[in-house]
Amino acid sequence: MVPRVGQTGRSFAGAGSYFLFDREARTTERVEFTHTVNLPTQCPHNGLKFMAWTAKHHRELKLAAGHPTRGEIRSPVFAFSISWAPDESPTQPQMIQAMDEAVAALGLEEHEAVYAAHNDRPHPHIHAIVNRVHPFNGKAHRLFQSKKRLSAWALEFERRQGEIRCKVREERANERALQQSGERWRFEPDECIVNAWEQSDNGQSFVTALDDAGYTLARGRRGKILVIDPNGEIKNPVRHLQGVKTREFRKRIKDLNMNDLGDAYSLQHAEEARQKRDWQSAVAMRVQRQFNSAVYELQELQRQLDAQAKAALERITGLRERHEKERQQEQQQVNRFFDIAAKVQRVSKLEDAIQQSSFWDSVRGRQAQTKNQLNHAKQELQDTQRKVEQTLTKSERRREQALDELNKKSYDERRIIESEFDRVLGLTDERGEGERGDDEQGRSGDGRGSQGGKDKPLLQLKPRHLSSQEAVAIALGEFDLQVEERRQRLEEKHQLVRACETEYLKDSFEASGMGNTADRTRKLIRKYDNFYDGQLTRFDHEMACRRDSLERELSQDPQKAIDSVERKTPEPTKTFEPGFEI
Repeated sequence: MVPRVGQTGRSFAGAGSYFLFDREARTTERVEFTHTVNLPTQCPHNGLKFMAWTAKHHRELKLAAGHPTRGEIRSPVFAFSISWAPDESPTQPQMIQAMDEAVAALGLEEHEAVYAAHNDRPHPHIHAIVNRVHPFNGKAHRLFQSKKRLSAWALEFERRQGEIRCKVREERANERALQQSGERWRFEPDECIVNAWEQSDNGQSFVTALDDAGYTLARGRRGKILVIDPNGEIKNPVRHLQGVKTREFRKRIKDLNMNDLGDAYSLQHAEEARQKRDWQSAVAMRVQRQFNSAVYELQELQRQLDAQAKAALERITGLRERHEKERQQEQQQVNRFFDIAAKVQRVSKLEDAIQQSSFWDSVRGRQAQTKNQLNHAKQELQDTQRKVEQTLTKSERRREQALDELNKKSYDERRIIESEFDRVLGLTDERGEGERGDDEQGRSGDGRGSQGGKDKPLLQLKPRHLSSQEAVAIALGEFDLQVEERRQRLEEKHQLVRACETEYLKDSFEASGMGNTADRTRKLIRKYDNFYDGQLTRFDHEMACRRDSLERELSQDPQKAIDSVERKTPEPTKTFEPGFEI
C-alpha cells in the first residue's frame, strides 16, 4: 500500500473537475465509485458545494463556536490518495474502510470529505478530497507531518494484513525508532573492500584483490577514485576504510595510472545493461524450459492417449467376440430347451401327409383332421419362436448395455487425457456441439468412440503469449540497449576529440614558446572534461525522462508493447502429432 499526499488548494470545484471526471473530458469512465463522509448528501458534486460553503463561512462558524475570528484560510482543499499493488483486488467496502482509517490517522475524521476510486491504472487506488475547515468550529486543521503519519499508518495496515510489501518503509521506520530511542545508527563498511585493502600494499595488488572479490576500481568525476560492487552500486572506498585518510589512500595507489581505469559511471551503466541482458536471457531460458517441459508432457499424454485407445479397442473387440460366442451358445440352448427342431419336423410331416392324402381320406374325414393338427402345430411353433425371440432379446439388451458401459468408460478415460492436453496448452475445450454429438453417436452406435477419437485432428500447439509485464520489460530493455549504444558512441567521440585537442594544445603552446606547457594543457583539458561531464549528465537526465514517459505509456496501454514484441517474434504453426519432435 502506498499513500501519496498532494498539494493543498483553494478550489473545491477544480478538485472535483479533476477527480470526478476523466482527464480533459467531462465523462466519468475512469471513476469506479464515489463516497461522501460527514455530508448530508451522497452526491459528490453537491458534497463539494457543501464543503465550499463551509470554507467560505468559516468566520461565522468560529463566531458561533466562541472562537476568535482572526486569520484567513487560503488553502482549505486537501487531497491525497491510497494505492494498492497491481495483484491486489480490494472490494469497495475495503477501500472505503482503508481511506477512513487514513483520514483518521491525519486527525480529519470529523471533517467533510469526498472519496473517488479510479480504474485508469493497473493498480487499484482511491482519492480523497478533504475540507481542512471543521464543519462545526470553523478552524482549519494543521497538516503537520502528514506524509510521516500516513507512512506509519500504511506500515501498521500492512502488518495487520500479514504481509509487508514495502520493505524500504519498514527499514526507515526502524531507523527512526532507533534514533528516537537514543541509539545512533552505525555505518557498516563493506568487508570485501576492507579485506582487499588489508591484503594489498600498493595499487596493483589492491586492484587484484578487488577483482578476486568481483569488485572494480574505477575513476569518478573530478579525480575521485570509486569502487563498483558486483550489484553495480558505486561506493567510495575511503569511507569504508576506518582510520584511512584520502591522502594516505592516494599515496598507496600512486603506482596506478588513472587513465587506465575505466569511468565509474560508464562501467555502472554497462553493468546495469549486462544485468538486464542476463535477466532477459534468464526469462527466455525459463520460457524455453517451460515450453520443452510442456512438449515432453504433451508427448507423454499422446502416448497415453494412443495406449488408451489401443487398449479400449482391444477390450471392445474382445467383448464383441465373447458376446458372439455367448449368442451362439444361448441360441443352441434355447432351441434345445424348447425343442424347436422336433416341432419344425412335425409341421413338415403334417404338410407332407396332406399333400399325399388320397380321395378316400377326404371322404373318411382324415384330411380335415390332419389339417387341424397342422394348424395346431404351426400355432405352437409360432408361440415357441416368440418365446425364444423374447429370451434372446433380453440377453442382447444386456450385452448392448455392457458394451455401452465399456464405451462410456473408454470415452471418459480419453476425455481425462484430453483435459490434461488443455491444461498443458492453457486452452479450454474448443470442440463444438457437432463434434461432441458425433462422438456420442459413435460411442453409442457402433462402439468405436475411442477409436474414432484417434482419427480426429489433435489439438493445435499454440505459442505461449507474453504477459503485459513481460512485454513491457522487453520493450524497456530494448530502449535501454539503444540508450547504452548512444552513450557509448558519445564516449568514443569524447575520447577521440580529447586526444586531438590535447595534441593540438601541446603543439600550439610549444610553437608559441610559452612555459608550463603540460600544466596549461591539463587545465584546458580539465575544462573540456567538465563540459563533457555536463553533456553526459544532461543526456542521462533526458534519457531517464524518456524512459519514464515510455514506461507510463506502456503501462497505460500494455497491448501496444505486446503487439510491438509479437510483431518481431514469428508464431509457430506446427500441429502436434504423434512422432512430432522438437
